[in-house]
Amino acid sequence: MDAFRVGHLCNPLEITLEQVEVALDGRALLAGVNLGVSRGAFIILLGPTGAGKTTIVRLLLGLQRPTTGKTLVEGREWSTLNRASRTQIRQRIGYVQQQVGLLKGSVLYNVTLPLRWRGLSRHVSEERGKTALASVGLSGHEREPALGLSGGERQRLAMARACAIDPDVLFLDEFTNHQDPANEDLLESLACGVHGQGATVVVVSHRLDQVRRIARRGGDVVKIATVIGGHVYVCTWPELQGMAAEEAGPGPFLRRLALDRVESAAMSTS
Repeated sequence: MDAFRVGHLCNPLEITLEQVEVALDGRALLAGVNLGVSRGAFIILLGPTGAGKTTIVRLLLGLQRPTTGKTLVEGREWSTLNRASRTQIRQRIGYVQQQVGLLKGSVLYNVTLPLRWRGLSRHVSEERGKTALASVGLSGHEREPALGLSGGERQRLAMARACAIDPDVLFLDEFTNHQDPANEDLLESLACGVHGQGATVVVVSHRLDQVRRIARRGGDVVKIATVIGGHVYVCTWPELQGMAAEEAGPGPFLRRLALDRVESAAMSTS
């Protein structure tokens, strides 16, 4: 599926973590992480629950400060930016969280509010909102209460809201939760379409099958950053398959993921 964009010239940001450490309850969650998100990159953060994937997203977004190290956006530390600069940068970013936050009001209201904040007229906002909703299979739901949607519909609404602003950078944290295979494919295709039109895309996933599908769609441009034991290991899909054979680093985790997938497939056919 083609991405939904409205005459927007993409100008993605460059965001970098330099020697970042994050301590949680006295335990090192991230230890000396270096991660560069270059302009137009496509990065998948892969790792087990609790490894720090969402924390990395929050650091990149400037929503969390590291215990030590630097988080840079366009070469400047997030912590040194004034409120106006932070707001200006974040208006260029789309973000779909694991736990979707919706406002009381209609489905269309939830999609158009960020557009109205950016100064678009009601008419233009609603037209763009309807187009964005159609791109995620929610046409006909515009006037329904957003809080009455199912879990899968809420997730797709959040994706429509994030894409409607024509983001320069799109962060997607477990964005296909609660989706059947058809809608999962729809959202993954939309993410690849956004990237194909010049935006930076960062996806959080714990599923090897999803990583494989996205990597095959995007090719070697897709980098997989495996988060394990406080460290980040960046590679392409072919390199990841080789890394699974290693005894140290992400090897044991990747083998476990592959085994889980085989067991799950066997159970579904038994």
